[in-house]
Amino acid sequence: MGSGQGSKELNDEVNKLEEELKKRLPIGWSTSLQTLKRELCDGKGYSEQALQRAITVLQRRDTVTIRGQGSQIYRSGA
Repeated sequence: MGSGQGSKELNDEVNKLEEELKKRLPIGWSTSLQTLKRELCDGKGYSEQALQRAITVLQRRDTVTIRGQGSQIYRSGA
């Protein structure tokens, strides 16, 4: 296992997912985590690990808010 392998790919994937999520969720809208997993992981082939990380990053930036014990993703800001 190469030590550098995986992290750059994951970061690239997370960056792409941040853009996908912003396009997918206009400000003021919410959706379920299950729906996002189905569309982005099953539909577009992203990993769930990258999706979780992208949501965490957007949450830290106050772009999204997690509701209902993590089941609902609400787009709260830009």
